[in-house]
Amino acid sequence: MLLGGKATVTVRELSTLTITKDPNAATVELSEGKVALHVNKALMKPGDIIQIQTPNAIVGVGGSLVVTEVTGPPDARQSHVTALEASLPILVAHGRTRTGRPRCGRIRPSQCRDRGMPRR
Repeated sequence: MLLGGKATVTVRELSTLTITKDPNAATVELSEGKVALHVNKALMKPGDIIQIQTPNAIVGVGGSLVVTEVTGPPDARQSHVTALEASLPILVAHGRTRTGRPRCGRIRPSQCRDRGMPRR
């Protein structure tokens, strides 16, 4: 499906997700299953935000192709994020530090991040 004319979302069967769209932001909230999100960097404007939220991670996507999968039982969800293409950094936020700041990591093309801790 086309997301705001700037991104394409491909959803695997039996996936559960909610998509919300504002003028400058779009969020794909993936509860279970698998999605691929391809963002066209040329169509993004300054301030535009496209992200994927899972039960234990938030992925900021811009000018990239990212596959995200949520697996496991409801009380022990695992998020798997794989970057297939990236013209901009892909940020993955997961949990918080002791000072309350979000923990973030970057992924590059052909890299994968797995997160199993609940997002706080």
